[in-house]
Amino acid sequence: MALTFGVKSTLLIAGMAVTAAAAGKPNVIVQDVKLNKATIFLRGAELSNSATLNLPAGDSDVILTNVAGNINPGSLSVMLNNDDVIIQSVNLRSEIEKPVYSDEINAMKAQIEEQDLAIQQLNMQTEVNNEQLGLLRDQDFFGTGGAPLTQEQSVQKLDFIRTQMAKIYAEQLEYSRQIKEKTEALALLKAQYEEKVTQFKERRTQLVLNVSAKKAVAAELDIDYITPDAAWAPSYDIRSAGMDKPVTLTYKADVIQNTGIDWDQVELVLSSADPVQSIAPPQLYPQYLSLFNEYAVMGELAPAPVAMMAEDKKEYSRNRSAKKAPAGGISSFVTAESNGISLTYSIDKPYSLPSVPESRSLTIKQTALDGKYRYITRPKMDEHVYLQAVVENAPALNLLSGKANIYFDNRYIGQTYIDSGLITNELELPFGMNKDIQVSRKVDSKLTKQPGILGSAVEQSEGYMITLSSFAKAPLVVTVFDQIPVSQDTNILVKDVKTGEGTVNKQTGEVEWKVELKPQQVMELPLSYTLKYPKEKPISGL
Repeated sequence: MALTFGVKSTLLIAGMAVTAAAAGKPNVIVQDVKLNKATIFLRGAELSNSATLNLPAGDSDVILTNVAGNINPGSLSVMLNNDDVIIQSVNLRSEIEKPVYSDEINAMKAQIEEQDLAIQQLNMQTEVNNEQLGLLRDQDFFGTGGAPLTQEQSVQKLDFIRTQMAKIYAEQLEYSRQIKEKTEALALLKAQYEEKVTQFKERRTQLVLNVSAKKAVAAELDIDYITPDAAWAPSYDIRSAGMDKPVTLTYKADVIQNTGIDWDQVELVLSSADPVQSIAPPQLYPQYLSLFNEYAVMGELAPAPVAMMAEDKKEYSRNRSAKKAPAGGISSFVTAESNGISLTYSIDKPYSLPSVPESRSLTIKQTALDGKYRYITRPKMDEHVYLQAVVENAPALNLLSGKANIYFDNRYIGQTYIDSGLITNELELPFGMNKDIQVSRKVDSKLTKQPGILGSAVEQSEGYMITLSSFAKAPLVVTVFDQIPVSQDTNILVKDVKTGEGTVNKQTGEVEWKVELKPQQVMELPLSYTLKYPKEKPISGL
């Protein structure tokens, strides 16, 4: 276990000392540490704590409490500011501790006990009624002394039994209803209770120091460590009130703090650094080449080492009413800083976070973006027209990868994902479909020709017709993208390319049209080309 000892000065809190009764035994000091600062990483958090120790002369065992339940031992740093004190050992230990529940949980426990008692009483009443029914069915219970009953006595007996049974069965029915109702309520209470008490751990981590002081002193102590039980994830709200309005980008942080201790009025810092990630550059290893043996077992082939990283990207889309943009709140106290390696957001106001398994969303900052709106469509992939806002100088926004909620014209449009690794100078922000414009891409039989052999080569022609129909009330400009194949072999030719007024990017094969559509207008965009390739060779990409 790697530990750091040192000397440092800071303002700390007072503690208490319990002197050992037996001579020769170390003094015992039990004290809470004070959490001053929490730096939350994308995975894990660094907690900076302090305490003031009133140490007697000689050896002392210092038991420090109010520390996170899960600590990375290698990250633990303990520093004292007094040269008269020597830290002889530092250990982490877990002690059984009776949890102290909140008033809400105690009240819930009392409700459970009350409901459970009520159900037991109802079951008891049911058993009593069952015994009474048994007695009513027992003819010997009425005891006639062996003499036969007169007609009048028989009628009275039957009336009595009928009345009593009807009364008892009515009670049984009511008891059954109440038992069912209270049992369902009890099950719900127990589920809620279990959910509440799971955050209260019966074992608490303690930091135990054995120190030696030359004389009685007050020593200031700093404790820093990293815990894996806190993290944050960036997310965004992207809003536009209309195509003539700027885009509002709200930076948010989904923070989870489940360390086992409440953070009360601490200095809070959010960092994009990853303490779990390797801090050293990777090594290069020899990449050996040899002739391929087609009969070799695939499992025996060792590929050259490569570094890979995967990011889970999900896209959602649904329509519903949207709330108004949130107030600035904590964002007014946030300072952003980038050192080229990581991005940090410092909150200049003490903040409290209870230890709970659920995450909470913090608003970091808001900024207005000058986005250029456009309608685009790629009918080869999807026959819909989409609204986008294109923001330039995107790297200056310091965006991290995360989900983004999209709002347009005060309506929730859906959710997208911002991948910081794919951001170029331009950032395309989606604002959903425009259903007032219909688009289709069909094979044009007049321009399409099946492959035909001409000597040693094959020629084939491909032709498509892209049709745009506007049902909008005002003119709109739509940017249409399609593509033609790009040859990477001199034996493969792409020729006779016809795109009308579309422009072709010769490197990527992308074709772009800018089309102005008037209301109720229909416009057709032709696209055709001819391929020529050797007949004896298979072609990849067709």
